[in-house]
Amino acid sequence: MRPGLVSLLILVLALVPNVALASDPPTWDEPIQIGDAIPSSWFPDINVDPNGKVRMVWSASLVEGDLNESHAIAGAVIYAEETAEGWSNPADIFVMDGGIASRPMIVSDGAWVHLIFRYAPPGVPVRVVYSRAPAGADLHNTHSWSAPLKLTTDESYWTQIRVLPDGRLVVLYNQMIPVKVGGIEERRPALYSRTSDDHGLTWSSPRRISTSADRVARTTLASTADGSHLLAAWDVGYDNMSATGTPSGVATAVSADGGQTWSEPWTLNGEYEQSVVATDNHRALLVYRSTISDRLFYRTSTDGGLTWSAGREVPGAQAREYVNKHNFDKLSLAVDGDGRFLLGWVGTDEDAPKGLSVMVATWDGLVWTNPQVVASPDGFPEYPRLAISLGNQMRVAYFVRDNVFDIGRYTMWIVNGTSDAATIAPLDIEPAPLIVPATPIIPTPQLFTGVTPPPAPAPVERPVLSNSTPQAINTLPIRQIVTMTASGVVIAMLIAGVVYRLARG
Repeated sequence: MRPGLVSLLILVLALVPNVALASDPPTWDEPIQIGDAIPSSWFPDINVDPNGKVRMVWSASLVEGDLNESHAIAGAVIYAEETAEGWSNPADIFVMDGGIASRPMIVSDGAWVHLIFRYAPPGVPVRVVYSRAPAGADLHNTHSWSAPLKLTTDESYWTQIRVLPDGRLVVLYNQMIPVKVGGIEERRPALYSRTSDDHGLTWSSPRRISTSADRVARTTLASTADGSHLLAAWDVGYDNMSATGTPSGVATAVSADGGQTWSEPWTLNGEYEQSVVATDNHRALLVYRSTISDRLFYRTSTDGGLTWSAGREVPGAQAREYVNKHNFDKLSLAVDGDGRFLLGWVGTDEDAPKGLSVMVATWDGLVWTNPQVVASPDGFPEYPRLAISLGNQMRVAYFVRDNVFDIGRYTMWIVNGTSDAATIAPLDIEPAPLIVPATPIIPTPQLFTGVTPPPAPAPVERPVLSNSTPQAINTLPIRQIVTMTASGVVIAMLIAGVVYRLARG
């Protein structure tokens, strides 16, 4: 190209606002398995703090055996972190009864590390709880973490947590509430948020974000770099907890005051799901998938998500086959040091052993790159999570099933990547003071040689003995015991009646 044309191109691009000039896609290393000794792992979350520290949590089962015939697939919260020598040995930092997908989420501002996850005793609706630890503590040790604080008042599933630059915390979650539909009262999940201004010590009252009776699923929460603007997205129509409804669209809402108040939701009605949002401080990006085809779509916004452009197809992206509506897969978005968006998903790949690969494509504000194959496991990958460290160090975490959307043995994997994006210098943030426990810290037991006892759960406002949601299988042993006990009482009464009549002649 002639020098004059190069200069002209640079001038034109300079006049186009907020376009990332670099557009080379990342280069990726080979996938690494984490926690291969754990019987089963799924639903990872990965986070990078301002110091550049990379941490990861996921849900897991500590039960050996044929998990295809057991519902003890999940329960434990597993923690690992990246070190100069590689990834640390995973540790179980919270453990609850099997059958509960803990779905942990982790964030850090460099001083504190914050964690939310799902927890409940058997037979009680699963709540979202919160715990924190000083960033300088041994986070593999369950005693470094505070006792779980209950954030929700009824059954909850999809959650998100963000830490803002000033240390404020925002949590997003869907929760069952009673609603009237056609004059009939039902229990449906609505979207709520809670905030904390003191690093998780106390929390605001819940604020409802969704305003209709539509069921709320899959949540995403994004924020600008300065924390002045929040953007929430969620799926509408289908509820994973009760397995009712039909995917009927995606929705977004905006907060300009750190989650204190939220705009009226913007809703895209249609056969869509798996909404995800991100912002580069100038524009917002919304991506979602079709439920009647294998296409991914995106929309952009220049007013923070109050209004959106027309929908366009992500070029070259073919999502995995849409098997059924009761699935838990999700897209992922992240922004690098140049302001480029990275989109992660599981896509169809005829060259992969099981026909599915983890894919990544980047968008610079004008052009999408061709999808890259990041990993092609001999299994069924799901739920990729993207995180970017110091501007140009990429991480993609995902888990692999041995059966499509079914109980089995799942394995946890991570892939590292690098790009030509600008480097962001780490911030030197002092960790919060270590908490001195009342009793000496006991080293966390090794996985499978012992189980770390969970902290005592907070009292439940409305305990119930059974649960009609798909987690009802947790209460099956209880129901069997109750049934056998009741049968025994009836038999005893019949025998007593016979004895009495014989005694009377």
